[in-house]
Amino acid sequence: MYRTAVAVLLIAVLLLPNAAAMEAVIGETGRLTLTEERGSLQVTVSPYGAQVEIDSEYQGETPLGISLPPGGYHLVVTHDGYEPLIMDITIYDGRTTSLVTNLTPVLMPEPPETTVPPATEAAGWWTALAGAGLLIGYRLRR
Repeated sequence: MYRTAVAVLLIAVLLLPNAAAMEAVIGETGRLTLTEERGSLQVTVSPYGAQVEIDSEYQGETPLGISLPPGGYHLVVTHDGYEPLIMDITIYDGRTTSLVTNLTPVLMPEPPETTVPPATEAAGWWTALAGAGLLIGYRLRR
């Protein structure tokens, strides 16, 4: 029985892609079952509704809870108007890795300072009035 279990486990390790994250359990009936080891990730950021990508795959929006095989992952959290949060995380078997943080707002550049000359509305009237006066004076002399 023991040799059979070891042989089945060896075959599973060689053939299954996630075999490194699997555990062999011999139940009360003497049957060997393989169970995948899992950990979890809980992402809570402010503002809510930020998009979460793990290893370049979209996983959902915050707050987000997800079950993952143990190992290292590349995490990216984005939200419009905020700087992206980029970090590497490690998931451990049977444990929850939590990320609780606030995203940093993107600072908008201040508009350039413009100097507008003062409005000279009255200057136009003075010019028109002086021109009219000159015209009237010219006609009166004739």
